[in-house]
Amino acid sequence: MAAAFDVNGDPVKIAAMKELRSGIKSRLALLALNFRRRRVVNDVANIVISITTYRARLDKFSPVLESILRQDIRRDYAVHVHLSRADLDLGIVPADLRRFEASGVRFYVHEENLRSYKKLVYEYGADECASIVTADDDIIYPRYWLRRLVESSEKNPGCVVAYRAHYLGLSDTRKLVPYSEMMESKAGGRSRKVPCMDLMPTGVSGVLYPYGSLAPICTERELFLKYAPLADDIWFKISSMLKGTKVVQVDDQNRHFAMVPGSQADSLYQSNVGASRNDEQLNNCFEAYPQLFNMLTQPSSQRA
Repeated sequence: MAAAFDVNGDPVKIAAMKELRSGIKSRLALLALNFRRRRVVNDVANIVISITTYRARLDKFSPVLESILRQDIRRDYAVHVHLSRADLDLGIVPADLRRFEASGVRFYVHEENLRSYKKLVYEYGADECASIVTADDDIIYPRYWLRRLVESSEKNPGCVVAYRAHYLGLSDTRKLVPYSEMMESKAGGRSRKVPCMDLMPTGVSGVLYPYGSLAPICTERELFLKYAPLADDIWFKISSMLKGTKVVQVDDQNRHFAMVPGSQADSLYQSNVGASRNDEQLNNCFEAYPQLFNMLTQPSSQRA
């Protein structure tokens, strides 16, 4: 039996093994949902989970909402889903999603299509008491997900909180290192549970943005469509830096939760990371706001 799992460094076999493990993890997460109680959310709560999806994932979106409605946090929270009319037949939310309205989920249909930006730009600043928690549309979130984000936020008031992040790094020539290198940086073994300026959240596992943590440019369409049209994570990080807001991670290790099976056929990851679009968009933003370089004062080669 052991020989059947011996990949011998073969990249094809390693990829197949990772896919197998991911599939098992996803199916176990789906099964676990049956043992979690669904709750009715409260639209006037000061914690708002905001999420968006698009046409290609509409038929796989229900498990995501189910997981978000089955959180073990004792506090009330709201759930808002922002959609573009272009992703809906006749601009109508499908019936299998509208059933979540009975649990308090609110759907908003917008004429414009701001892609992944929809999950924050319509919510941030709308309620001066609310923290906005962004979520992705292809993840089955565990029961403790929201509780631990909020607990970390309470321990680190005013900070942006994430389950997954990368250190932004400068080369010795004070240029940003490639994004692929940032993904691997350990930054000298520093604890990610200590707030810092050079940690950039990636939204896939969820990010909590307290009210007042981002600069006003975060919602300015002309700017983010110019500098980072496909990288909302980058733009919101730029916005937090301009506001002087630090980032903290829930755990010292990055967390990536189970994915909804079949949801990865169309993903921004390949175009952004695989095609180095993140490098282009990061550089666009830092060139537009060169004062940000002064917030990353130590070359990554000295921090690795």
